[in-house]
Amino acid sequence: MPLITIENVSKSFGTKKVFENISLSIAQNQIYGVIGLTGAGKTTLFHLLLGQEDPNTGNIKINGKAVNSSEVKRIAGYSTQEPSFYPQLTVLENLEFFAALYDLTKKKTKERLDEVLLLTGLEKEKHTLAKNLSGGMRKCLDIACALIHDPQIIVLDEPTADLDPLMRKHIWAMLKEIKSQGKTIVLSSHYLDEIEHLCDEIAIIHNKKVLREGTLDEMKHIFSGERQIVLRTKTQDYQKIRDAFKKERLAITTIREEQGDLIITTKKTQHLIRKALHILDNLDEDLISCDVRPPHLHEVFEQLTKGVAQ
Repeated sequence: MPLITIENVSKSFGTKKVFENISLSIAQNQIYGVIGLTGAGKTTLFHLLLGQEDPNTGNIKINGKAVNSSEVKRIAGYSTQEPSFYPQLTVLENLEFFAALYDLTKKKTKERLDEVLLLTGLEKEKHTLAKNLSGGMRKCLDIACALIHDPQIIVLDEPTADLDPLMRKHIWAMLKEIKSQGKTIVLSSHYLDEIEHLCDEIAIIHNKKVLREGTLDEMKHIFSGERQIVLRTKTQDYQKIRDAFKKERLAITTIREEQGDLIITTKKTQHLIRKALHILDNLDEDLISCDVRPPHLHEVFEQLTKGVAQ
């Protein structure tokens, strides 16, 4: 049985429809990613999941039981886009305050303080005022506050937004460690490489619907065996290469330039590589690198949402 089920849920605010008859299933002990354009309703989905909002229709269940706010408070932790902690308190004081909100005993509080400080990397900052922490450490504190009561489910809304690459990787490692403890993490992110790296399953929300739910490999099946050839030449003068490809009428689904590479999507991988090498030789273009890969998640997202009415 899934840990979390969302069945035929619709939600509106006045005349504004956010969701129409959506269903999701989230298994225990996985990292589950929710992606969508800004305004797609990811935060509203989290509020519904946590019992902070009620659906207009449909059911939301955790462990087979209907969601209610008091039960969810006990088993779930939530880190929002905006900080939930108190900037005038120290790291330790914030964690003690949140522990008290969850009615933890003194013994349990001490145990969890040691565990959470170690997990989040805040041990050396425990006497620092929250307002004096770096942006990355502030996010770690917010996650720590959501973890203090040892919840079964952790919901994270954009956990690495605006953070530098090193801090993003620090939080990625933290989330993997949380999962290894048997927890379930539900998160949203606009960084699709992050979703690709972390998540066991993904839901794509667009235009009030769930367009697709499944593993990354299942998502990529929409390309039906297509692969991407990633070429880089010394001159990076790709327009004449594109013109030559067009003249040859090669079996190319898409072709684009990205960060100094020419990326070609095709089902005829081996044939196209041979033709590309021949064309580059005729054009006297020096090939720096050539790689073959499956499509990335952002390309799956673009393909699924392309042409879907807003």
